[in-house]
Amino acid sequence: MTGRFDKYKGEVTLHVDDQDWIVTPTNKEVGAFLGMNEKNVSTEQKFARLSECMIGLFYKAYPDEPKEQIQAFVLQNIDTITTQFVIALGWSTQKEIDAKTDEEIAKGNLETKQVSG
Repeated sequence: MTGRFDKYKGEVTLHVDDQDWIVTPTNKEVGAFLGMNEKNVSTEQKFARLSECMIGLFYKAYPDEPKEQIQAFVLQNIDTITTQFVIALGWSTQKEIDAKTDEEIAKGNLETKQVSG
């Protein structure tokens, strides 16, 4: 059944490492991603949750690929995957992310600008 809210679920395409990867996040996975904004959770815990969520998302989409390779891919590309996920879900645009990154570099909170696409 098609409804007004169909655009908020289903497949999203993430452009990572010069390839398009199609993943289908569940509401639970999106919720886990949103949990990255929790204030009472350490950076290490947030990174572990994000990594676990993204590894699971890719493994679900590509079950025939060795899990160790998926883990290595996600961990090496976590910044780009996160950025592409935010864009794919319509939460931000590349332009907004670039502006925020430039602002954080100017404040001295970031040393360099990561390539995200």
